[in-house]
Amino acid sequence: MPDYSIILEKNMSIEQVYKRDLYNPEMLILARESRSLSQKDLSEITELPQSKISKYESHIFIPTEEDIKILAAKLDYPISFFTLNHIRQNDHLDLYRKQRSTMKSLQLKEVKAMINIYRIRLSYLLQAVNFNVNLHDINVDEENTPQMIAQKIRNYWRVPDGPINNLVKFIESTGIIVIYTTIGESIKFSGCSFYVGHVPIVIVNRHDPVDRIRFTIAHEIGHIIMHHNAQIILDEKEAEKQADSFASEFLAPENEIGIQLRDLSFDRLLQLKYHWKMSMASLIEKAKHLNKLSDSQYRYIRGRYCNKFKNGEPGKLPYENSNTLNNIVDIYKKDLQYTDNDLQEILHSHNIDLKSMFMYDNNLNLRIVR
Repeated sequence: MPDYSIILEKNMSIEQVYKRDLYNPEMLILARESRSLSQKDLSEITELPQSKISKYESHIFIPTEEDIKILAAKLDYPISFFTLNHIRQNDHLDLYRKQRSTMKSLQLKEVKAMINIYRIRLSYLLQAVNFNVNLHDINVDEENTPQMIAQKIRNYWRVPDGPINNLVKFIESTGIIVIYTTIGESIKFSGCSFYVGHVPIVIVNRHDPVDRIRFTIAHEIGHIIMHHNAQIILDEKEAEKQADSFASEFLAPENEIGIQLRDLSFDRLLQLKYHWKMSMASLIEKAKHLNKLSDSQYRYIRGRYCNKFKNGEPGKLPYENSNTLNNIVDIYKKDLQYTDNDLQEILHSHNIDLKSMFMYDNNLNLRIVR
């Protein structure tokens, strides 16, 4: 059932909306970090002492009714947001390699906070919809390399030979939700993945080129299948290497693409990019991995690639819409008779632009939970 704690909040007294014994300091931290603010920044815009904000976040003090109204207004969240029973989670984010050492702490915290808020909103939205997830976890071991796991998953999902023409549509048909977002653009956020209940979620940067988006989605699927429920916890570099290997093989199986990676030229790479819907850079790495390039050939073509395509690769691929979230919104609006205001209330947020948050297209086979 939806959480009705904030319905009609604008017509209720502060005593009715704000139950001080339900105050959750985790939500104040999330709200502040999602606005890319430090405690000092928040103190300045609210004119509340930083020492008081610190104690509110540490749960030493509970905000007064007057202070929670000020905090809610300046952070642009409804008062009820600060009473939600959720705990922050530290999700792994996939970032462009060059950004890992230069990103600012507040920027990273902003993205992680927004991912947590996505998780919270999805936990409410998914309550009314029954999802069938067709997923098979496989741990990496001596008998299951990431490449072998990718091959097994293609077989398990009955992927036809050749490229997957619309990866987003195919992945969503398995019950995995793909979300495009604009958060984290300043730190070159590529994507992340997590579960809401039993439903896997993949979030990707909608401003990335389509070839990068497709590789990021496949990379995150690799994390979901190999790492989310893994028995052994890997270090980050090894987990990323495994997810990259999975993605490369999932998108372009060795036994199909191998013979096509001989005698590479940039014209040939562009042809292969259009066919396999992978970046030219990824295809060069694939050729190196499959020993289709010697070390000297690899260094030569990589050097020329870096000089020739400083401002981006040629070859624009068609955009692939994600549909599932918008279909869920349709169920709420058409079947459950929710208005936009009702949806904003159950998502505990102000002024959500549903059309930009949930990209629109045709319906999937989703059913209301009875």
